[in-house]
Amino acid sequence: MTDSHPEDASGEGVHACRQLLAVLSVAPTALTSVSTLSLALDNTLSLTVNYVADRFVLTRDGFAAYAKARTAAMPWDTALETLAALVADDLANELVPKWLRVTFTQDTHGAPRHSVVVEDRQPGWDHPTLLRSFESGR
Repeated sequence: MTDSHPEDASGEGVHACRQLLAVLSVAPTALTSVSTLSLALDNTLSLTVNYVADRFVLTRDGFAAYAKARTAAMPWDTALETLAALVADDLANELVPKWLRVTFTQDTHGAPRHSVVVEDRQPGWDHPTLLRSFESGR
């Protein structure tokens, strides 16, 4: 693991992957819901994204294309924590959700299961009832 950012200095890798994140506008509503997208990236690595939309939602195809491209672009020895933080940053910038949780899980036969969760939310946003019920429903 290195302390440097895994992208090139120009930032082109960031933008190339982020451009794959297709979003759709949603009409404002008084209802609050949690959206979840999950994808097995290979035999050992999976990604789950949970979020409360503000103005945009992710498309399934855009999410899948982004997740595959983002993980393929990372060096093989990248820490799962680094990858989770990078994905959370990409999603926060493109989706601008009220609340966001990114979970990477690596489950390799004969090795300990490794999960990393990164969470972010807009300043001042909270919905304890929804998030508590979401946690208890996992």
